Amino acid sequence: MKLKKMPVKARSVLQTLEQVKREAKRLVKVVIVGPRSDDKIRLQEVLNSGSDDTPDVFYSLDWEIDMRVLEEGIRSADAVLFWLDVTTDMKDEVRRVKELLKINSNSLIVIDRIDEVSDLEVRVNPVMSFLEKQKDEIIFISSAKNINIKDELIQEIFEIIDNQGKGVALAANAPLFRKLATQQIIHHTSTQNGLIGVVTILPGSDMPLLTANQLRMILKIAAVYKEELTLTRLKELITVIGAGFTLRAIARQLLDFVPGIGWIIKGTVAYMGTEALGAAALKYFEKGYSHLGKEDVQEVFRSVRSRKRGNDSKKNRRNSARD
Repeated sequence: MKLKKMPVKARSVLQTLEQVKREAKRLVKVVIVGPRSDDKIRLQEVLNSGSDDTPDVFYSLDWEIDMRVLEEGIRSADAVLFWLDVTTDMKDEVRRVKELLKINSNSLIVIDRIDEVSDLEVRVNPVMSFLEKQKDEIIFISSAKNINIKDELIQEIFEIIDNQGKGVALAANAPLFRKLATQQIIHHTSTQNGLIGVVTILPGSDMPLLTANQLRMILKIAAVYKEELTLTRLKELITVIGAGFTLRAIARQLLDFVPGIGWIIKGTVAYMGTEALGAAALKYFEKGYSHLGKEDVQEVFRSVRSRKRGNDSKKNRRNSARD
């Protein structure tokens, strides 16, 4: 599909391209603060894993360094992970953490080595009591056994960084966050397009907005996967990823599945169509495909329909419970 045939102006596309490029290049710095420990270094390495050709995002700071250097490192970070070892007496460290939390509110408290103790609750109760206001920011992990790192911890870190407008940059430089970032991008864009589909009245008047959002989504996902962000590359991506995802194709795949009429159909098709396009982009970049075949497209639609059924079932169960 050529850009001049799309319902968006070329100038707008170029502006979006430059905006996403700037967003992807933003510097992200997360410091892991705590006593000197091989486990703390292991956590840093896990979070930086796969970033051989990009600058590290995660840095380790030891309690033992000069206090002014430590405080400046905490102050200048986008996020801080205060690292504690549950196998030790944590009282002194916890008091220190409580003071340092005042420097940077974008912080999490990470309690490590939980796999090595049998009395975890007894050990952490004093910590939870002392840090009662921060108890929702405490995450229990094992860096050695990879417990709660690739789910709970990275989700919390991503939320802090994304709230600062740096989610794309984080994922571009720390591959561990790529899939999570892409899912967030797809969900946000799909929701936005679903609302646009509902509120627009004139036939076709929503197309420029829907298409502009979808282009931005593809560019952001491309940035997350370190793809070259140029106009030529964008044209290639639209041709390859968007080929099976025209609105006509989306409607043909989904309308027989979507209940309701009028604005309900418009909003649902806009939402699910954008979600399908995003899922195709994720599949394309994650698998390193040179093209998406017919079966790939069908698989994406099956996945989207399956999620819609699952969401509808949950909603129906909640409504039944209320009745």
